[in-house]
Amino acid sequence: MPSEPVAQSGRKVADEVSSARDGRRVLVALDGPAGDAVLPDAVHLARCLGGSLLLARVMPSGSTESTIQLARDWLERLARSARARGVAGSVVLLQGEPTEQLLGYTLGNGIAALALGSRGEWGKDGGLYGSVADAIIRQSPVPVLVRRSPAGRAPAVPARFRRVLVPLDGSRLAERAVPDALTLARASAGRVMLVQAVAERRPFVKGGSGELVARELQAAGEYLASVRERHWHSGVPMETTVHLGCPAEVIRWVAQETAADLVVMATRGRSGLCREQLGSVSLDALQGEAPLLLRPPTAVGTWEDRSPAPGRASARGSLPSNISLVDRYSLN
Repeated sequence: MPSEPVAQSGRKVADEVSSARDGRRVLVALDGPAGDAVLPDAVHLARCLGGSLLLARVMPSGSTESTIQLARDWLERLARSARARGVAGSVVLLQGEPTEQLLGYTLGNGIAALALGSRGEWGKDGGLYGSVADAIIRQSPVPVLVRRSPAGRAPAVPARFRRVLVPLDGSRLAERAVPDALTLARASAGRVMLVQAVAERRPFVKGGSGELVARELQAAGEYLASVRERHWHSGVPMETTVHLGCPAEVIRWVAQETAADLVVMATRGRSGLCREQLGSVSLDALQGEAPLLLRPPTAVGTWEDRSPAPGRASARGSLPSNISLVDRYSLN
């Protein structure tokens, strides 16, 4: 059973934060300084949503009080840093298996988005941001913000989402990323660029593939124009671009050439597939410099919805029974 939140001097139990922020909180999962480069992006995401941050660390079972206190002090420093940037921050300490604890807490608290850091190539560090991040992106009920951080280097300047890139492939699934991109670009007084990659074709034995590729490029351009037309009422400037090549390479190249602040895309997230098969375009794109906002197929609704978030706790302190809550509070 979850333990009760502990109120300490100069702190306030996190459930007492104004209900106006419910469903607009960003849960930032951290496992050490190497992953905290995502914090500036998470701060701006929370600012765009008019919400706050929940800085979380999942402690191993059996952690000593001194170890828990060190984690608490570190999270408090980060929360104060977020507050200095104009976003309220709360501290959450959980204990147990990271995927279960983070997803369970998200479901129990009406979180708007999850934020994760990545130390380098996906899944090769063996820490929180390997198989755990893979599972979270497959199963999360909310969008997941991911920032690659080689050697733990933080962004040189505070994050802004003024140039938002949205890769599309002609499917309705991929288009689920568009409303998220528009929400963030609008809040940042920015613009959205829609991009589609058309794969190169090998020459046929009889005839060439040039005409086929030309038709596909034209069709892709017309498709992107139709998506832009459907969202003209958003008031957000939108551009379209079509390129020939591998989707992951096109995404990285366009993001670099346009100095994109954020890449927003939907993932397929089918359980039971290996990591190389599961959303490989999304994971390859992670190797670029821009952060990624990934919308899993399990994510319900949009940030523009006025209805309560699907996982919102119905009463103060209500959490799934499998969540082991060590401590939870906000800073005054």
